[in-house]
Amino acid sequence: MDKKTLINVNPEKLTTFLKSCTQDSNISNSNPDKSEFLYSILEQKFEFDHVIHKDRSVMFNNLLAEAHSIENQQTLLTVLLSPNSQLNQLLQIKQDLKKKRKEIDDKLFQEVSVVIYYAAISSALVFHNGTRISSFSYMEIKGSLEKIISQDWIGMEISDLLSKAISICDEMQ
Repeated sequence: MDKKTLINVNPEKLTTFLKSCTQDSNISNSNPDKSEFLYSILEQKFEFDHVIHKDRSVMFNNLLAEAHSIENQQTLLTVLLSPNSQLNQLLQIKQDLKKKRKEIDDKLFQEVSVVIYYAAISSALVFHNGTRISSFSYMEIKGSLEKIISQDWIGMEISDLLSKAISICDEMQ
């Protein structure tokens, strides 16, 4: 079997693409594949109107294309970090990621989608007065967030958001 990713893209081409998408200076160098892929997705415009490549980014492109943006052309990262984000948008991101995780059997996709999934949950907690958009208890959410935040590849912005959500989970108990 030749070296191909989930949808028949050469790994070297994917690496080149991910590097070109990554513009965040806070990305850890200890695990560049995960962090580069995460930030390539987070820096995509929230309203997608074109196909970038036939790689994992297209999966997220299709996944998020149906979600409505707060204002035209915000990145997913901006939406997740915005106090003006709408709960229905965060819920849509979370639900779409949950659905796609069941459909797509790819380790990198799984790991990155979990981070974005919990970033959406965290955004709701932080910017919507402790509102849970998950059936998980505050303590279950906190436990998952602590595991994610221990990863050195998630970047400072996401790490800060998750830390704030952990504090809120503690308060809500």
